[in-house]
Amino acid sequence: MIKKEYFCTSNNASMNCKKVSIIVPVYQAEKYVEKCFNSLLDQSLSEIEVIAVDDKGKDRSMEIVRRIQSEHPKGGLIQIVEMPQNSGAAAARNKGLEYAGGEYVAFVDSDDWCEPNMYEDLFNEAHVHQYDWCFGNAIKEYANGKTEVLRQISLSNGELSPTIRKKILTHFAAYFWTSIYKKNFLTQNKIQFPLYKFSEDSYFVWMVVMYVERFGSIDQIFYHYIVQSNSVSNIYDSNKHLQKIEVFTQLINRLKTEGKYIDYQDELDYLYIKKGFLIPLSIYCIYSKKISREKVKEFFKTLNEIIPNYRNNPYLRRNKKLSAIIKLAKNFPKCFSVLIKIYSQDRRESF
Repeated sequence: MIKKEYFCTSNNASMNCKKVSIIVPVYQAEKYVEKCFNSLLDQSLSEIEVIAVDDKGKDRSMEIVRRIQSEHPKGGLIQIVEMPQNSGAAAARNKGLEYAGGEYVAFVDSDDWCEPNMYEDLFNEAHVHQYDWCFGNAIKEYANGKTEVLRQISLSNGELSPTIRKKILTHFAAYFWTSIYKKNFLTQNKIQFPLYKFSEDSYFVWMVVMYVERFGSIDQIFYHYIVQSNSVSNIYDSNKHLQKIEVFTQLINRLKTEGKYIDYQDELDYLYIKKGFLIPLSIYCIYSKKISREKVKEFFKTLNEIIPNYRNNPYLRRNKKLSAIIKLAKNFPKCFSVLIKIYSQDRRESF
């Protein structure tokens, strides 16, 4: 077992206090894991811990992590937590949270890497202003050398007013690994990753958005998101569209239960229309060899059950393009399937 440490607070000046705990689920990433962990140990912020969660892959990933732990000058910053068996990234991140001793926590995928100033800059911004959440930007890197900047919308740092929260819900992209999150904020609001294989990170981010009171951002590229052809996000799973529906249905239902839904109903419904309905429908149409009109009707039936009278959502009514796409999918699913396959090429984060 790994000894837990207390959170860093303004009243805790201990030299051993960790400012940021970086949680890394490690699974089948032996080509990338060395660069990932070296980028974390080379951070300019010294008061960090790197929690490597062994998710029981069958390659040499953890062997490489243990070698770095023993040989790197800062290898002592790495703590290894073992899952009992392969359980998926969501369970691994939740396990890492149990051992995190930092004032803030961050999540990194073991095939990605970070700029050396990432956590110092984010921590300083968050700690000085007592933000519960602070984020930057990322760059998406493809195997063919193509890159794409993943930049968030421009927001005013500080108190998260209802107006800003609505803007985030309707325009924000859920890049959860560009952020740091205050540990006690997550604990107090019981925010964890749901145990799904897909969209568990989106659920986590939207829960943060709905509960956070103070946040900040830095308009810099900190995170390198590496696209692999064999990654979990990039391999078809027949349950993928079903899991996405379940995740966003769970999100809406929890927010209803906790009284968070009513004040942001239009925005959350619009989020569900895009992420809990249209993307799962698109996944089904992209990968199915034969499109079933009855199956498409089931998607619309579920949408109507979760969001009755969805057609009158004010954001959807203003978004003529999205409205037209949904009408196309309902009335001409085969045509929609052809078009969405063309659109989806090289857009891993959307599907």
